[in-house]
Amino acid sequence: MTAVSTTLLPSSYIGDDKGKVGDGGIMLYSRMSFIPPITIHITNKDNIEVIFTTDIGKVSGLVRDYSGIAIIQLNADTSKDTGMNINISNLPTGTYTFTIVTEQGSIVKSEKFTVD
Repeated sequence: MTAVSTTLLPSSYIGDDKGKVGDGGIMLYSRMSFIPPITIHITNKDNIEVIFTTDIGKVSGLVRDYSGIAIIQLNADTSKDTGMNINISNLPTGTYTFTIVTEQGSIVKSEKFTVD
């Protein structure tokens, strides 16, 4: 899992021209790490392993063929489940898309893969 570190500048702070923060001020700089809510691994072309690192509610994992038809669907509640495994060993040769979608229909993550 990759974490990206970002430096944020606050929109306002109390301080002098030397960067010293006075009473009631906030830190001049803060650090924040971004960890993706979902990690997807396609292992040996026969399994999709999904790891949930954040509670984003109820989601569906969808495997769609090249024409966009959903051929596999699994549901999970990320407040309770830490991941899902999807067996793709029986899929015919072709190109597919795996998508994680929230209950509201927002796409959280999408990846294309090929079965040989």
